[in-house]
Amino acid sequence: MARLRLTRLTFPRTLISAATVAVALSVSVPVAIAAGQAAPASATTAKLPPGPVAGMNMPKSYVLNVGKMAYIWGWPMVNMHNRHMVFSKVPENGLGDGVLPVAPLNRLTMLTDYIKPEERAVATPNQDVVYGFGILSLEKEPAVFQVPDFGNRFWVYQLGDQRTDTLGGAGKMYGTKPGFYMVVGPNWKGKTPKGIQGVYRSPTNIAYIIPRAFLDDTTQDRQAIQPVVSQVVAYPLSEYDGKMKTKDWSKMPNLSDPAGGKQGSGGETQWVKPEAFFKELPAILKEVPPQRGEEALYAWFQSVLDAAAKDPAIADTLTQAAVEADKEMMTSMHQYSYAGVPVGNGWVAPMNGAEFGTDYYARASAAKANIFVNPRRESAYFGQEYDSNKARLSGANAYTITFPKGGLPPVNGFWSLTLYDAAHFFAPNEINRYSLGTKNKDLVYNADGSLTLYVQNKKPAADKAANWLPAPAGDFELFIRAYWPKAEILQNTWAPPPVIKAN
Repeated sequence: MARLRLTRLTFPRTLISAATVAVALSVSVPVAIAAGQAAPASATTAKLPPGPVAGMNMPKSYVLNVGKMAYIWGWPMVNMHNRHMVFSKVPENGLGDGVLPVAPLNRLTMLTDYIKPEERAVATPNQDVVYGFGILSLEKEPAVFQVPDFGNRFWVYQLGDQRTDTLGGAGKMYGTKPGFYMVVGPNWKGKTPKGIQGVYRSPTNIAYIIPRAFLDDTTQDRQAIQPVVSQVVAYPLSEYDGKMKTKDWSKMPNLSDPAGGKQGSGGETQWVKPEAFFKELPAILKEVPPQRGEEALYAWFQSVLDAAAKDPAIADTLTQAAVEADKEMMTSMHQYSYAGVPVGNGWVAPMNGAEFGTDYYARASAAKANIFVNPRRESAYFGQEYDSNKARLSGANAYTITFPKGGLPPVNGFWSLTLYDAAHFFAPNEINRYSLGTKNKDLVYNADGSLTLYVQNKKPAADKAANWLPAPAGDFELFIRAYWPKAEILQNTWAPPPVIKAN
């Protein structure tokens, strides 16, 4: 069986200490593996203790509480399950409702510019990159994806499984070379074709790929990126011939929104419906193999599902549990305040994005607020909903954020500050500006070298207009991205400045 070179994880030596690397690698980081290499054990070899006894009488309070735990645990995987079902019906590459990049399974569709503000399929989008998106269905066959030569441009391909955990890194920070790569399912034992430079093995058959390529907010860069974007393509292994394929993504047809909704208003598409959750959970327990140590958890949830299959009253109680859990917990977990760790000045940052392990709370809160979060070594995130006086951010007020000289987000890639409405989507404004950062070449710095950004509803004076981030009239949130963060972020020695309410 052919052997493959491993995709290397590289860190900037001058920026990250050995201790930092040790911390970063203390979390299991899947990388491309050689074909034929033995996979790590997925379960303990010791005999499991006996599980729940079938036929037990279960009080309603017990079913209700176990059901709520199962809801938080399974919400991200049901979300991915339903996205997979929707994409299985997509007939060709195109734009859902003229906005959303959609593609048949095991393929992807690329945009050619920033995503439009009407997008509603994924909360917390950005307008710093050209996006692509594809859902993989690896039980059919592996998927091949192409990496063109991006030159000096920052880029990263996010690869994730049904749990929303990373499959490993592909991007500028990893030193990934141009060429062909492959994603395979948990049971694939085929031969790797000649010319495939790396294989990423997913522990679940449902997976996803999200290419991101940085784009300056200039006409020149929009033109320059097009030949590169045209080579970002994915397709089933059966179509691989060792030749780089290209596609003109500017000529995509408009398709109906595959989720049956309408882009452009309200919150995120409702990928998880509480009333249907416990009808879908049995499929999840079969689709997603248990992580090491989760066998007992699976048996526990299954015991309640088995009881519900025989007793309509228990089934009704589980539905009640899902509806209550959605209102009691998921609504709060949608807030950035509950999707990470406080890091200073009121900002909150997730620490284990896409590497959640058994952190079921962090996985669910990220899935609700920002489902396709990158691993932190690829992109660090900082969310904010309050000013320095702990008052809710509102367009009724004006705010400033001042980065001191030398105090911009420390990155090897790029940074941005994005404004969202309370549903975590772009807020319409008169100049169609939704973020500021590295992409903006006309930011005006203060005489002392600091940078002040003005966040407010009304347009500021002319000398401040270049640094204006328009806010809606009502409540809003702020979000900082730091792609390819330096050691100061990874070690939590840097925090964004406070949001100051103007007089």
